[in-house]
Amino acid sequence: MYATSKIGRDKEAAIIFDIANGTEIEELYAHETNDIQGISYSKKRQLITAARYSAEKSEPLV
Repeated sequence: MYATSKIGRDKEAAIIFDIANGTEIEELYAHETNDIQGISYSKKRQLITAARYSAEKSEPLV
């Protein structure tokens, strides 16, 4: 299963997760300074087509 996770790392990354064992199998993509916010999967091509992240940090409005 494709997923995103922050377990054991500073930033959220796109991973392959084994549901049966509850373990991460492989890190697919991680950005150096930003959390991955989501991934897009093509059912037709059967592969990940994009990883999304935001390069801007939100700041509280005063």
